[in-house]
Amino acid sequence: MFEGVTKVFVNTMVFDRAPEEFVPLILPESALTRAMASARVTYGKTGSQQGRSRRPQELRLVLVGKTGAGKSATGNTILGEERFKSELCMSSVTGVCEKAQGSVLGRRVTLVDTPGLFDTSLSAEDVKEEIVRCLAMSSPGPHAILLVLQIGRFTEEEQHSVELIQNIFQSDAAQYTILIFTYADKLKGQSFQDFISKQGERIQDLLERFDRRVLPFNNEDSEDHGQVANLLEMIDRMLAQREKPYFTSQAFQNMDKALAAFQQEHLEENREQIEREKKRATAKWEAAWTDFSTQMRDKKQEAELKKRRIEQNIKTLSLRMAEAQQELKMETEELKRLEQEENEYRKKIDSEIRRVEKEIDDSYYVRARQVAESSSDFLRMNAWVILGGTALLATGVGIGAAVALMAAAAPAAAAAGTGGLAGSQQGRSRRPQELRLVLVGKTGAGKSATGNTILGEERFKSELCMSSVTGGCEKAQGSVLGRRVTLVDTPGLFDTSLSQEAVVEEILRCLAMSAPGPHAILLVVQISRFTEEEQRCVELIQTIFQSDAAQYTILIFTHADKLKGASFQDFISKQDKRIQDLVERFDRRILPFNNGDSEDHGQVANLLELIDRMLAQREKPYFTNQDFQHMDKALAAFEQKHLEAKQEQIQRKKKRAIEKKEAAWTDFSTQMRDKRLKSEEQKSRIEQNIKTLSARMAEEEQQLKVETAKLNKLEQLENTRKQRENEYRKKIDSEIRRVEEEIDDRYSMNARQEAEGSSGFLISVLKNLAWPLTCSQQDRSCRPQELRLVLVGKTGAGKSATGNTILGEKRFKSELCMSSVTGVCEKAQGMVRG
Repeated sequence: MFEGVTKVFVNTMVFDRAPEEFVPLILPESALTRAMASARVTYGKTGSQQGRSRRPQELRLVLVGKTGAGKSATGNTILGEERFKSELCMSSVTGVCEKAQGSVLGRRVTLVDTPGLFDTSLSAEDVKEEIVRCLAMSSPGPHAILLVLQIGRFTEEEQHSVELIQNIFQSDAAQYTILIFTYADKLKGQSFQDFISKQGERIQDLLERFDRRVLPFNNEDSEDHGQVANLLEMIDRMLAQREKPYFTSQAFQNMDKALAAFQQEHLEENREQIEREKKRATAKWEAAWTDFSTQMRDKKQEAELKKRRIEQNIKTLSLRMAEAQQELKMETEELKRLEQEENEYRKKIDSEIRRVEKEIDDSYYVRARQVAESSSDFLRMNAWVILGGTALLATGVGIGAAVALMAAAAPAAAAAGTGGLAGSQQGRSRRPQELRLVLVGKTGAGKSATGNTILGEERFKSELCMSSVTGGCEKAQGSVLGRRVTLVDTPGLFDTSLSQEAVVEEILRCLAMSAPGPHAILLVVQISRFTEEEQRCVELIQTIFQSDAAQYTILIFTHADKLKGASFQDFISKQDKRIQDLVERFDRRILPFNNGDSEDHGQVANLLELIDRMLAQREKPYFTNQDFQHMDKALAAFEQKHLEAKQEQIQRKKKRAIEKKEAAWTDFSTQMRDKRLKSEEQKSRIEQNIKTLSARMAEEEQQLKVETAKLNKLEQLENTRKQRENEYRKKIDSEIRRVEEEIDDRYSMNARQEAEGSSGFLISVLKNLAWPLTCSQQDRSCRPQELRLVLVGKTGAGKSATGNTILGEKRFKSELCMSSVTGVCEKAQGMVRG
């Protein structure tokens, strides 16, 4: 047909010339589809919307078939007049889809004639456009598809045509298809059924595919109306057996929506002209009505004048009554509002009192905790009971210092007691909203800098120094990625300037600051150094926090910028056994940190994600042990003692705050009482006014009854005249509606015809619905719209220069060189000959 193969997309399906190679393709929703869905005007309804109709008064029929089969002549025979061009010709007479309408045996019939397939002179894009035009002309879907074949010929080409047409309209189109065999005059008087029964297996299979819905047509005998009657009867029987009243598919539904959107746009563009036409058309009828109603009004005025005076009196009283009732309602609502406002203010006062009391309690609790955390006496008093003798000696404090700490801590040990695990008390929490993190490691490892990176601001002192910058435990809090984070920075070990007693005190301070226990222990190590001293530091930290602390520990390797772009995982995998053992001890929970790049929030996000995954695998929601439990109890005891000592001061603060709130309540309630008294007095006056108006209303209504009885006699005489008046008004309204509907229908039909004949509209449907051409495996002659090419070859072969030649511009580096100019794979895109 053209360039070897036809490729057409229609009805959400791509198919090649060979029907067995069609490829289903479900299209994504496009901007046009959304515009269609939002259109306010709908041209017709879908099958499910209309319901089943056994004998539709209007039929939409589509004529399809190969060039020369006689589609146009068949259409003329059905309509009973020459509406389609039909002549003997070797090429397709019908170049584009055409539509004609007419009355056939008392029913309105719309026929769509389509161009032939295979030997047509149309291009692939034109064929696609004509198929879309066919959808538009038969939207929302044809009642029947008439597949036209010559009675004396059914070759492989005709068979191929049947398959292709079947694929265009999808598989269930066969349920709505009728075979029309033209040139029935060639039978020479032979029975059509006898002729069909004697045909081969291909013809019989074809008939079975369409449930033997087949008719002969003699287009030379235009006076034979029986063949047209037989066709309509067969269509009615076919539709009576179907759920849907006509054939439809996704393509028809999309086209229906596109037409609706186009019509709506057309109507909006011509809205002013339409309104002007309606206005001119209705002005004549309104003028006639004005003349008629003027005459009738003059006759009514005298009879209604007296009644109006009475009704006006009642209306005036009714208005005054309504106003009084509205005032009464407003005053009643005002009383309710005042009561509600007073109750709400009382609740607010009570809530404020509770809030202030809690703020006072919380401030003293916080202050007590801060005092405990900073108190060396508190920490030393609880050193033995919290850490225990073994742990104290493990820190290197020495036997003499340990004994001294034991003696100082004896009273606290006697009062501490034992308790359950905090973790088991609180239950498991997979993603805590508040995190407590402890930074530990050797002096100079970068703990303070890591803490600042996590919090996103300078909260800990961090500088290049040979000795420990952090002299004592420090705590800082902040919001990190929407979560509250508390960080405890600890002094370095071994080479710190602190005495061992001071180190023990700081370890205790760390326990206090992170009580009841940290969610994670961040062990900070320099990425470029891990000596025996760092190894001993890890062991000491493990001893201080006990064995199961490893389950809550994450290794942070600082100075990650020294990797110079190398993979951190590759770097770790190349280290010696000591590093591998260290990593395995903590279940490979390791992260690199570059504290020199504070803008890299990804490393902080990775840390929080790693902590969440770690906690999700633990029974306890955070790390705790006997030391933390003792510290938690000691802190609670200290806080309680501190609060008891300050109880008198706390109560005085609460009393002053409550007195202030209660004074505000007293002032407010006094104002409310005055407002209520005023509102109740107003309500009483309104109720008295309503009683007076009710009495007067009763008198006026009695008088109205008398006058109404008099008017009824007059109105009986007016009934005949009123009936005439109403009938004339109905006639006027009916004529106005008819004229307006005619104007709307005319513009809608014009818009539809413009859409059906508009290549721009049809192309926009194709373009917006992204109907592509795809290649089949058997036919390589199709032309994809996008090409992907790979250039490969030996160094110096000229790959880059070849790429630049193809693209028509210098996109790849190309120069004469003995070594490879292209060091890595490169990609470039451009437009080449469209």
